[in-house]
Amino acid sequence: MKFFDFKINAYIFFIPALIIAPWANIATRHGYTYILILAFITPVFVTISNFDKKIYFDKQGKSYLIFALSSLIVSFFYHYFIFGFDTSNGGYLNFLHFYGILIILCFFWLQVLLINKNKEKILYQFALYFFVIGLINIFSYTIVDVFNLSRSFELMQHFDYYDGASGRPLGITGNAAVNSTMLVIAYLLMVRGSAILNTKLSYAWLICCTLGVIIQKSGSGAASLAIAFLYHFSTLSIGRKKLAYILIPILFSLMSFFEFEAVRRASPDYIYHIYTWFEKNTYIYISLDKSLMDVFFGLANPLGKEVSEGVQLSTDFGTLYMINQVGLIFFISVSLLLFRIAFRSKEKIDKVIIFIVLATGLHYQIIFFLSSSILFSMYIVVALSSPIYAKNPSHLRFQV
Repeated sequence: MKFFDFKINAYIFFIPALIIAPWANIATRHGYTYILILAFITPVFVTISNFDKKIYFDKQGKSYLIFALSSLIVSFFYHYFIFGFDTSNGGYLNFLHFYGILIILCFFWLQVLLINKNKEKILYQFALYFFVIGLINIFSYTIVDVFNLSRSFELMQHFDYYDGASGRPLGITGNAAVNSTMLVIAYLLMVRGSAILNTKLSYAWLICCTLGVIIQKSGSGAASLAIAFLYHFSTLSIGRKKLAYILIPILFSLMSFFEFEAVRRASPDYIYHIYTWFEKNTYIYISLDKSLMDVFFGLANPLGKEVSEGVQLSTDFGTLYMINQVGLIFFISVSLLLFRIAFRSKEKIDKVIIFIVLATGLHYQIIFFLSSSILFSMYIVVALSSPIYAKNPSHLRFQV
């Protein structure tokens, strides 16, 4: 007599990981990393007998995943032979962990697919749960602000941590750009899932998403939301498009009148300011004394600190940040992986999601924050393990 039937019951061992996932950054901030490790390691060992089963997975996508993981391993040994385990020289171990989690989690979700083949439903439900938890943590700041409470009431708050931009919610990651952009991505995954599963999704979710982005006051979030609106606009009937032509300028005018921070960050002056800053930091990186191996596998030079007397590199440019820390090869590998999803899929919404990730990644590496990486790694696996993407596009539509 079997202790339990893997085909039916083993999936329940993955549920704790799904429940704790949106809280991952908050948990690590307060020293509960061991709970995360236990939640994600336990189901792998319990379901290890399923490793010999076969599932469909895109060959090119698998190659890019293995290529990315291999480049991180080489980067580790390269920096180990230079620095040993001395993390004061760039803290390369921290950066390998930061970027490596997304790739490792892809293999974790592949194990889930061996247990439960209803992957689209799992992704839809997880994205909805992630969205709700993210929204609650954003809205909690509103209560703190209205009643003039201490920011210690925000769950992400910690005695040695504070939001660098005062007046913005800490949310589930402690970063306004990441919170708001992942809120939009989670929402788009809900739209995607509702169409595939043929379920209705109320416009109320879009309204909640909009409010969450406005409260976060993030330019990246505002840009992501604008792209989401453009996607919905493209699916509207001619009559509704005419109505949108009237409402959108009115909405933008109202936001400008009330001086919403998101509008200021979308202004030409602010965009030009960001561009000049990026140009300056790119020049600094190019001017650094580095070998070809440093370019390929990372310089491990801590951004935000002086690289020479009076010269600093900013932490605000994700692409440069990644190349500087873990190398050009890893950057290329991840880029190819994302492009593979976009070009392989016949669905417009997948291309929209990938475009948002790539565009906002120029500022912050949104998908590599711990909570974000858990959701996005699941999306990568689902997108690349669905044969229908290459054969039978479903022509997603927003339903009410």
